[in-house]
Amino acid sequence: MLGRMSCTETNVLKIVYVGVYSNKIRILIYECDGCGTCFTRTRFVILPLVLFCLSSLWANILCFNIALLCINPHIEDASIKDVNTAKQTRMEARLVSDFASFEKIWLTGAVALGAICAHFPLIVLMNRFGVRIIFSLLGLLSGVATLFMPLALRSGYAYIIVLRVLQGMAFASNFMVIGAFGDRWTYYKQNGLFISLVVSYVQVAPTLSNPISGALCSSSLGWPSIFYAHAFECRIGEVHLKSAQFLISSKDEQQHIPYASIFTTVSVWAVWIAAIGNFYCVNTVYLFSPNYFHRVLKMEVSKTGLSAALPSILQFIIKVFAGLVSDKIRFFGETAKLRIFNSVAFFGSTIFVVIVAFLTMDPINEALRYCTYRCAQTVELLQHTCMILLSVTTGMLGIATGGFFKAGPMISGHFSEFVTGNISLAITVTMFVVPFIISGVAPTDTAEQWRTIFLITGAVMVSA
Repeated sequence: MLGRMSCTETNVLKIVYVGVYSNKIRILIYECDGCGTCFTRTRFVILPLVLFCLSSLWANILCFNIALLCINPHIEDASIKDVNTAKQTRMEARLVSDFASFEKIWLTGAVALGAICAHFPLIVLMNRFGVRIIFSLLGLLSGVATLFMPLALRSGYAYIIVLRVLQGMAFASNFMVIGAFGDRWTYYKQNGLFISLVVSYVQVAPTLSNPISGALCSSSLGWPSIFYAHAFECRIGEVHLKSAQFLISSKDEQQHIPYASIFTTVSVWAVWIAAIGNFYCVNTVYLFSPNYFHRVLKMEVSKTGLSAALPSILQFIIKVFAGLVSDKIRFFGETAKLRIFNSVAFFGSTIFVVIVAFLTMDPINEALRYCTYRCAQTVELLQHTCMILLSVTTGMLGIATGGFFKAGPMISGHFSEFVTGNISLAITVTMFVVPFIISGVAPTDTAEQWRTIFLITGAVMVSA
């Protein structure tokens, strides 16, 4: 039997059963009263620090795309101020524009490859040395890789790939940290709310990073300042997290992970498979929705940025709301709640993505070909409709915080670092696979090709 926190017998009010690994390992939670080592208000201080650090690692990866778009607009300014600077900037812009299609795919694939390669070694290292030490070192690694990215962009493609791999290796730790946080700092009655908040780093990062990157891009500091600011921000977060003595693991707390029992537990596999379906859809929309908005819906480039941000904002709001509602519902058992939330999230998202698939057919292209003022209004309405429906598609997946996201820490207890940590493997595997599927199915970004992509996405979510 494993206790979640060390409490004296007089402080234990009740014991709450959480889960079983193949009827071999029983996970229990102690609800304590007046115990200094139990649940305290400290978790409300730790929560924003954890969210900030998780968001920083993800923002370091995302800011790369903004920086690439930022290089070309500075050519004119550079030519006026300094000839040498203009020459250097043109060389940088030429390097970016000369990337072949498969090279552009690998700019994202390198992040996923680094995360996949680092995943299982990080599980061993965190179990051996504790989460705080390893996560702090990985935050430093991500910050350094981001700091040297401007130099890599000036030096060549191979240097960029190396730094992107390092960023991916650091990113692989995110869900392991979420698992550790959920296990050691989350009060079981607030499990859904806290988990929904920490996993929302996926939405918080682009929501904060993109406006900051855009402002730095248009400033006199230029595109390199995007990387410098993100590297500094990442390091600041790691320092604050370390000063809070987050997740200090003593040797007594380190556990031998029962891999055989975990891998033979059906509920664990259900969590992992659901994660694959969830992040297949999320990565498809987050990484490639700008292409869809611009090339299929024929939206102006200036509007695609805001359009691409809407899905993440909506999903963040729904995630937090779903986590809170999941904690407040009392007339269903925990297992029933997990199934209901997961089913609503996946089937609801599938319905909307299929609707988008059939709205993205030829009507837009045909209307633009024979366009009048009235038909232009119709096209704009159809564009906005598809944009909203695609936002709702990913927004519905936010309900899954009351499903498999919440189920991971609940069924795994002290082994949450491994079980929940493997959710990050689903993120990185889909991040690696999705670009190749998109480039294979939609090489020219036609409406028919994107209909196939959306139908594949719906099929993956239903299967999960």
